[in-house]
Amino acid sequence: MNRYRIEDLTNQLSNLSYTPYQIHEIVTDTIGTTMLENISKEGEQELIESLESYIKFALKCRKIKL
Repeated sequence: MNRYRIEDLTNQLSNLSYTPYQIHEIVTDTIGTTMLENISKEGEQELIESLESYIKFALKCRKIKL
């Protein structure tokens, strides 16, 4: 289930104008790899929380621009 959530969050970041490189770096900085099939449940949760925080930040920045 978390894999689908991670995919959804990365798609949201992409829709918020993050580049594939930036998303790759976020994932690598958070869990040390982009090989999602090798991470623990704790790693999945940590990644989800990190991606959600980037989304919140991007949305906050959008509001400020308006």
